[in-house]
Amino acid sequence: MNRRMGKLAGIALLAIVFLAGVAAAVNTNPCSDGTPYGKCSNQSPGYICWVGGTGNTLMNAFAPGMPSSWRTMCSCSNFPGYVEVNGACAKNTCTDTNGATLGNWQCGAVKPQQCIWGALVSNASYCGCPAGQKADSGGKNCADIVGCRWNGTGHLTCPPSQECKWNPADNVDGGTCTPKQGCAFHNPDCQLSEDCITTSNANGVCRTKTGCQYNNPSCSAGQTCNQLTGNCDKNALDIIPVIPGASNASKTTGTTGAPGGFSCCCLPAAGATAMVGLVSYQRMRKKEEE
Repeated sequence: MNRRMGKLAGIALLAIVFLAGVAAAVNTNPCSDGTPYGKCSNQSPGYICWVGGTGNTLMNAFAPGMPSSWRTMCSCSNFPGYVEVNGACAKNTCTDTNGATLGNWQCGAVKPQQCIWGALVSNASYCGCPAGQKADSGGKNCADIVGCRWNGTGHLTCPPSQECKWNPADNVDGGTCTPKQGCAFHNPDCQLSEDCITTSNANGVCRTKTGCQYNNPSCSAGQTCNQLTGNCDKNALDIIPVIPGASNASKTTGTTGAPGGFSCCCLPAAGATAMVGLVSYQRMRKKEEE
């Protein structure tokens, strides 16, 4: 009996020694990030190295059921740029793609990136999109806008007779192809008295034709517009020849001597001049009708 009891006592002693060795190993071994047992992690804010299921492991000091002393010992405020959010330490700054530091919720240099608890995430509905893109149906990512405003695959290209119009103040306006304004594209057409000039404007501008028949320029007093040449000629009375030896009254006195009449010698010349004017006028009318 005594011999049996001594044997059981020896086994118990060995078990105690074994468990003590295991406990000592657990208590002295660091966690995976090098944090000593019972200490707060310097690499994982808010975590403490403690005994886990298979050895020492990092545990969230703010998780439900953890000792309140852990929350104080591993406070998020011990780490610059971290705050406690929903039972864990979260970083409230980000490093932007250009190296700048962003505050929480701040948009980055590259749209649509936004800083959210230490990470750059896409948020197109808040930070917007690059030119030629808009927020997709989910509001997070950017999608191409189909329109003539931007070049590239999938965008519209206007034909030569049209141009792209858009609202510069509207970043999601892709533009619409509209007919070009100008007489070169018959929008509008010029009148018969105008020419379409494209020297200073490729789209064309209507300008009044040159010539007295278009009042460009107008004839002055004592001149008659030659409808064929567009030049201002002297009036017919001013070009009637004066017969040598005839008095000035012969120009103003008719056969009866009444003031305002023509001398018999001048009637043929006046008639010829009138015929020339009539023929010129008829030719001009025919040209305009064509």
